[in-house]
Amino acid sequence: MLGEEKNRLEYLFQSVTGINKEKCNRVFEKYTVGEVVENPLLFEGTALQTRKIELLGELQTSIKTKDPFWSRKQICGPKDASDYFESKMTGLDHEEVHMLLLDTRHRVIKAEVMAKGGLASAGMYPRELARTALKYNASAVIIAHNHPSGDSKPSQDDIASTKALQKSFDMIGIELVDHLVVGGNNSTSLKELGVLERKEEYLVSAKTASRGRH
Repeated sequence: MLGEEKNRLEYLFQSVTGINKEKCNRVFEKYTVGEVVENPLLFEGTALQTRKIELLGELQTSIKTKDPFWSRKQICGPKDASDYFESKMTGLDHEEVHMLLLDTRHRVIKAEVMAKGGLASAGMYPRELARTALKYNASAVIIAHNHPSGDSKPSQDDIASTKALQKSFDMIGIELVDHLVVGGNNSTSLKELGVLERKEEYLVSAKTASRGRH
């Protein structure tokens, strides 16, 4: 599956940029599509080719961080969260950490890409995640990261990180609703697995919602 996904990404890259197949094949023997899009100079192409790759990266970033459909959408359960994160992370050939910032009624304030890594890992730093949540005055957050292998089963490190993140957010009064692991077209909710020490509810009670009205 991973080989098929690699071939698909390389084909899409070639089709969108219009760069000849032979040149692409030589480059992708050394680097992944994700690495080239993040750093177009790795391609060692002409100025025009480099600019095409830069534009491809700008388009990818714009789509992933400024999707108006999700603005103010209420996240009512793991299915809503997985739909969002899978739409942004499926097909990535490297790990990323994303965060949905929510208001008191669990409506989306903003979506942020918090970290990018290689095939092995992407850092999840509690301090940076908390700082971003406070910056946007979020009342709750949902975290997700992807496994490029396609396996959405959480690792022991994922479980330990989730518990540490919950403690960090508890200290500043922000609710960690869930942490999802995205693998291929599937995702696993650590909330549903019972990893969170206090099982936060996706659905906000009427009493809580009334406090959030302005």
